[in-house]
Amino acid sequence: MAGPAVRCIHNFEVSRRYFLIFFESSRPYIMGTVGGAVGTAPGTDGGDDMKGLGNVWVFVEARAPASEALAAAAEATLRGDGTLTVIGAVGRSEDQVFRTSFGRKVLRMVREDRESRLRSLEDLARSSLPPGRVRSTMLDGEVPWHSVVLHAIAHTPDLLVVPARGDDPFGPDSVTQHLFRKCPVPVWSVYPGRVPFPRRVLAAVDPGVSGSVERDLARRVLELALRVAGSGPIELHVAHAWTVPAEELIRSKFGAKRTKAFRDRQRQLAREQLEELIAEAHLGSSIAGTHLPAGNPASAIPALAEELDADLVVLGSSGHKGLAGILIGSTAEAIVTRMARSVAVVKPTGYVSPVRPVEAAA
Repeated sequence: MAGPAVRCIHNFEVSRRYFLIFFESSRPYIMGTVGGAVGTAPGTDGGDDMKGLGNVWVFVEARAPASEALAAAAEATLRGDGTLTVIGAVGRSEDQVFRTSFGRKVLRMVREDRESRLRSLEDLARSSLPPGRVRSTMLDGEVPWHSVVLHAIAHTPDLLVVPARGDDPFGPDSVTQHLFRKCPVPVWSVYPGRVPFPRRVLAAVDPGVSGSVERDLARRVLELALRVAGSGPIELHVAHAWTVPAEELIRSKFGAKRTKAFRDRQRQLAREQLEELIAEAHLGSSIAGTHLPAGNPASAIPALAEELDADLVVLGSSGHKGLAGILIGSTAEAIVTRMARSVAVVKPTGYVSPVRPVEAAA
């Protein structure tokens, strides 16, 4: 009989709204009104779409430190009046050695270790949150990150928080990359050594035109940045990196003067689209600054984040046409891998993850 390769081992429900914490086993700018975005953005109708995060998952793979991701999740829980869920996961191994009595003993020890860590971190979460706001779940599947994605598909959380960790200090590890690429919900990678919770957030957007896919994704990026703040203050900056297509070719054919005129028009168009996005989302008084860095977003956004000393960069990933759900967009991935700071990646409306349950043998 075929069936999903993930099952829930422990599930302690304490509230209708919850967070998940998961543990794996195996330059130029235009200044606007200076201030913080607090809770519901001014000018909005105060609907559920702009409320704090009530259902967020945090994933901490086995080798990674958990304290900073846990602290960020706990603060987001308080600000969003949500509930924090601590999740553990144990993968399966097909190696023949684990089919021996000794191998099975090792697997039991691994499971006991993961369950002990899960309980310890759940207790830590309970110590920092009001009663009735913490729950825990243990998943069992082929590969832990795969189990988390399947769980996200089934339960649709608001956010998945992970610690930024890997051998490359300027890029996410393989587990985080899998989640960035394949998890259908926004993924927030918490970089170590910074403030426990972001005070200054940079939302990197491509405003597009009204009604476009780009505009929808840009609004989702802004929405997540504000929802992370919840009921607390946050300094929100919005940036749109723009370029002149084939600028060198234009310069060689039409000269510097006409190229400058064309460049000025492109910058004005970028400005107008960004202003239209902010006005459309009714966020004018929530924005500390709007920025129009010139150049490739893959280099311009990391440079601006460094200049602002942003604690969190939120950006959208449109993915690749023809490979929907397989990879995050090349621009988003280039930005992510060039920043030594916390990053959140948002998927577009209608994104479908490529992850599917592994069919069990009959």
